[in-house]
Amino acid sequence: MGRHSVIPFSELAKNAGEVYRATRREPPLACVLLSVSYLERLLITVLSNFLIKAPTSKQLFDPNNGSLGQFSSCSDLAYCLGLIAKDVHTNLRIVGKIRNAFAHSDVQMDFDNQRIKDFCKSLTPPIVLDQNGNEATFQIDKYGKTTRDRFSTVVTVLVHQLSFAIARVRCCTDYLFSHAHWKPRRQANSQRGEDGAAKL
Repeated sequence: MGRHSVIPFSELAKNAGEVYRATRREPPLACVLLSVSYLERLLITVLSNFLIKAPTSKQLFDPNNGSLGQFSSCSDLAYCLGLIAKDVHTNLRIVGKIRNAFAHSDVQMDFDNQRIKDFCKSLTPPIVLDQNGNEATFQIDKYGKTTRDRFSTVVTVLVHQLSFAIARVRCCTDYLFSHAHWKPRRQANSQRGEDGAAKL
């Protein structure tokens, strides 16, 4: 299965526990690559739930020549469509840079590297809902003082934020596209030719 293939959220959710453990226990390289790869899967699922179910949509995520083949492109589009909030977008862009720094380094990287420290320091405290349903700033420093603690905490919150975005997008699209003025969208999802393409 390709790195950018669309996976049902029910399957992704089964791996959440492993990702949480990786952020705390795996060596730095595995921690970063596994956690950001999982965030990328979630982000693709957010977008794929918004797009029509057609081969053209899947091709957008092709890492070789798809318009959304890059992590940064996916996060930019999700933000511009209003599917994720600004703080989510900002942190996704930063963790993407951290992933690239680890993946493309010709020397062993860890969280003591000054470049990685600077990236993690720039991670934005997430905006979450408190127990009363009001927006509140998540206190990252309460969950550890080290650079890795900050990275791991933000990744954990991002997993929850993207999971919520998936549920919200599915709920909204199911409602919107059940109405008559969205008939072309319903046809694109339900009417297929022999080759699987939508008949528009």
